[in-house]
Amino acid sequence: MTKVTGLEPTSPSREALDRLSTYGDPELADLIRHMGEAVMRLVPECVGLSITFLAEDLTFTLVASDSTVGRLDAMQYLTGGPCLDAVDMGRSLPLTRDEALDEERWRLFALAEAATGVASSLSLPVMGEDQVIGSVNLYASTADAFDGHVQEVADVCEAWAPGAVRNADLSFTSRLRAAATPARMEQRALVDRAIGFVAAAQDLDTPTAAIRIRDAAARAGVSEPEIARLVVESASAA
Repeated sequence: MTKVTGLEPTSPSREALDRLSTYGDPELADLIRHMGEAVMRLVPECVGLSITFLAEDLTFTLVASDSTVGRLDAMQYLTGGPCLDAVDMGRSLPLTRDEALDEERWRLFALAEAATGVASSLSLPVMGEDQVIGSVNLYASTADAFDGHVQEVADVCEAWAPGAVRNADLSFTSRLRAAATPARMEQRALVDRAIGFVAAAQDLDTPTAAIRIRDAAARAGVSEPEIARLVVESASAA
């Protein structure tokens, strides 16, 4: 049985949480870290935890500092694995083990991923009124780590125990979404700056300025961050 001493943010999630603490919601950043501590007290074999907020499309991942899961980031830089590609493209990439093995440049990463020591996973939906607003995915080094703890884990994660799904993500794919989170946060901050510039320049309220940027992007067939970057660069050069 493998027991670990704590969960720490992966490099991309640490960057994202630092950004939250400085510019966004420090209480949320503290909540995520405290959630990791609470889960570890209930399930000492836990080696990873990912939290996803659907509306913002943001994922944060914590991993055991002395687990092989925590060493996968190093393999990214050696092999150019899927997490780095996710960051470069600003989104997470769907990846199955077969696809990873088919890609020669991901072969070493796939071999490392197979040795992460994840023997069980637990996926829990987070509900808001009558709809799913997020999810919590947990990973453990033993097959029975979550037995008898589903309700307790759901309680500390503010999730819905009846919606629990076991062993749906043994390959820890939620890490890929977390890898893209800093890029998404940067893009969102850029769009927010552009909304402010448009609102000030055209004497609009913020929601109307946001709609104008969204409509302009749709009509031009480009993304909102692309339009936002042009707005911000133009305003800065003026």
